[in-house]
Amino acid sequence: MAVFRLVGLRKNRRTGIWEYRRVPPAHLRPYYDKREFKRSTGTADKREAEGRALPFIAQWKALEASLAAKHRAAAEVAARGEAGPSPLAAPSELPEETLQALAGEAGRAILAKHSANPAPYPEATSRNEAIPPTGPHGEPAPWGTRADPWAGHRFMLLAPKRREVPASAQGEVTRAAQAALTAHGLSAEGPQWEALCYLVREALDGAYAVLQRRHRGDGWSDGSFAERFPVGGASGEPRPSITGLIEPWRQAKEKPHPKTSDRYTQALASFAAFIGHDDATRVQPGDLQRWLIALKEGKAGPRKLTAKTINEGYRAGVKACFAAAAEAGALRVDPLAGVKFKIKADAAKGPSRLPYGDGEAVRLLASAREQQGTLRWLPLMLAYTGARIGEIAQLRREDVRFATPEEARKAGRAGGTVAEANRRKGIFFLRLTGEEEGQTIKNPSSRREVPLHPAIIEAGFLDFVATVGAGKYLFPEVTAGKYGNKGDGGSRIYRKWARNIVGITDSRLTAHSWRHRIEDQLRDAGAPEDIRDALTGHASKSMGGRYGRGHSLATKAEWLARVPTIHTAARKPQTRP
Repeated sequence: MAVFRLVGLRKNRRTGIWEYRRVPPAHLRPYYDKREFKRSTGTADKREAEGRALPFIAQWKALEASLAAKHRAAAEVAARGEAGPSPLAAPSELPEETLQALAGEAGRAILAKHSANPAPYPEATSRNEAIPPTGPHGEPAPWGTRADPWAGHRFMLLAPKRREVPASAQGEVTRAAQAALTAHGLSAEGPQWEALCYLVREALDGAYAVLQRRHRGDGWSDGSFAERFPVGGASGEPRPSITGLIEPWRQAKEKPHPKTSDRYTQALASFAAFIGHDDATRVQPGDLQRWLIALKEGKAGPRKLTAKTINEGYRAGVKACFAAAAEAGALRVDPLAGVKFKIKADAAKGPSRLPYGDGEAVRLLASAREQQGTLRWLPLMLAYTGARIGEIAQLRREDVRFATPEEARKAGRAGGTVAEANRRKGIFFLRLTGEEEGQTIKNPSSRREVPLHPAIIEAGFLDFVATVGAGKYLFPEVTAGKYGNKGDGGSRIYRKWARNIVGITDSRLTAHSWRHRIEDQLRDAGAPEDIRDALTGHASKSMGGRYGRGHSLATKAEWLARVPTIHTAARKPQTRP
């Protein structure tokens, strides 16, 4: 039994995507401006790739015939001793999407003509007598039987195709193709004409197949025909650019963060530069995988990037913008919707962030007690709240609040008043909402109340709050960064102090290490995962965690109080090797 093998279909070893590739013969290469004819099928499945490669085969055959004609013409000119045109001189090409749209119009003309009646008599059966009674072995033919409407029309299109007759040699096809071109004032010749005729033949057959399904009562929609031959794009109007897809993403966000917007803009620009064009409609699924690999290898930028940066910054940005554009209708279809590929982190490198050990925690808080203002309280707040440095750095006086025992036992957000130093019964807490001007939060789950650990109160933090004026920042020395986020300024101040004053120079130990540390301490205390998420502002991983108002302030305070104070945990300091 012979095994089918499609000549020219090869798998890209780096991306795993199948490609149709053919090299012109030596005598035709001077007439082609590329080393080889190459088209990506956009899939790693060989059987699916074989189907997708069929239009490329027709394009290649048409191209090869055109190059041969140029070669013959050049030989005739040379024989006469005349100066002919440059071998590479060629008319401008129509984009592939335009050819698809033109073919789609030819098919829709048939559907529109018979929109009221899918099988008018006698037109629907006028060509059926040309069909052989049965297939070669008695099996039903793909176009149908003599009793089926439109079967003769499909037979007249597909029988020559099976004999490898070019579509450009079929009168019905060429008439429909020329009519579509004339309607838009366009022209095509050589490989462009051959490719258009091939697509028009497929569109005409697809239209007749739709009419057959309608006649059988299998539904009135055009299904796969609409997917292959989408509406629009035939008139050559401007197509959406890759770099311009940031706008649909911005419009879909209620309040897009400037930093995220800039990062996604940079990712789109890098992607467009790597694939060599800025046309979003020409993007193939394999383009994203090739780009991500190039980012990892340092071939798509000035330096190699980590897997985390590539996946959470570049990959996430490009996929989010393409998805938003498709959702908004700026793109007909999202070509990257089914791409699951991610760069895997190098397990041998270890984590990029580490929690502070007991020894480092003691050194940091001991040094903080010798400071004034920001550097006295900022490390202490990070050590016992698990909050992000930006959440602490942007606190105002009104964000330190008090809840009575009754208020604290209610689920959800507590409605306490501004903290007063003379009130001792109840729970003091931080309100982290990002609602005021100059405040931001990372995501909706970051909006929360965090009780004050006893160690913070014992250190005199409430007395410090009482000295701050109404509406004022607790840490005015912290300046906002490029995007208006005080977290950037807080990180800069903290980093200089921790490295230059305290002497902790390990790049894996940062202000964020306090969040890692308190997660470990809550685990050691037996705190459930949803409690840890409620305190640190992580999104719940369970569906049940997204229901209701959440844990009460009293419940969170009970678990947070189980985190030992630094001097208790540091009786046996553990230093990092």
